[in-house]
Amino acid sequence: MMNRSNRVALAGVLFASIALAACAGRGGLPAISRSALRSIDASASNGHLYVVNGGSDKVTVYAPGGSSAVRTIGKNIRYPQALAFDARGNLYVASASGHVTVYAAGQKKLLRTVSQGMKHPVALAFDGSDNLYVANLNAGVTVYRAGSTSASRTLKHLRQPSSLAFDASGNLYVGSSDAVTVYAPARTSPLRTIKHGIVPEGFNYPRALAFDAAGNLYVANADAGSVVVYAPGGSAPVRTIRSGIIYPDALALDGAGNLYVANALGFVTVYAPGSTAVMRTIAQGVVFPVGLALDGSGNLYVASLGSVVTVYGFGSTTVSRVIASGVSYPQAVAIGP
Repeated sequence: MMNRSNRVALAGVLFASIALAACAGRGGLPAISRSALRSIDASASNGHLYVVNGGSDKVTVYAPGGSSAVRTIGKNIRYPQALAFDARGNLYVASASGHVTVYAAGQKKLLRTVSQGMKHPVALAFDGSDNLYVANLNAGVTVYRAGSTSASRTLKHLRQPSSLAFDASGNLYVGSSDAVTVYAPARTSPLRTIKHGIVPEGFNYPRALAFDAAGNLYVANADAGSVVVYAPGGSAPVRTIRSGIIYPDALALDGAGNLYVANALGFVTVYAPGSTAVMRTIAQGVVFPVGLALDGSGNLYVASLGSVVTVYGFGSTTVSRVIASGVSYPQAVAIGP
């Protein structure tokens, strides 16, 4: 069980109270929101929607356009936090209890469980060679070769890493409690550290990372109430988005380069490429949003701690569909096979 200092450091005073209330009676572990790490752009297919449910220890899967689960995955899942897909479409689910479970593409068959070197995994990502990277809140970032259950290396000396992303050159970016640390491919020593614009103290450090098509890095800083943007290879902000930002918890970019920000207090703000001004605000049906996903048609999926996923057509602020069946305090959403 996590101690109080870890709970506070991870979720923040405001958000922790929301998360802990959401998972009352579930062993005291907080609901840790993680956005989907692989951005879905306009070239992606309209696949199935995957929802990680912290309230039921299950991943529910919905067909395109559907609102009822067509598949439920629950074997060996315990306090799920994040999900990701490898190049074959196999599903990986991180459980805060200390392992990652792998399921066959488009099925609920458990292929293997990865636990060696893990301690409270909260985020997942894959590099271009399909190696798995796991951010462990209490044990650095562990790396596993494709298909392996043994860690090949560990990135240490990171303070509570909680978000991961890769740039187009294969460099790994790790958001931790006081910085974003960058690693060249296959290296364990940092290439550089980004601190300018990052809030080094406080409870909501870099909550999410994302890249646009031009390679600009977006960092959600919940404690500062901002999204900070860095040019490719840069360590100083090129712009800071504050308008419409309150406790940003998840980021997504569509094929047109529009930025979507889930604000934990109950709305999603959208920004045109290169802009710091709110283009539109999505609030209808949104209750404490913790995850975002976009399908190939530009439909936006918003997971809320209110045990619902709401769907919005491209450019719309009106709910087009509500998914509640099988949804229980969702932690992450993604589009997959």
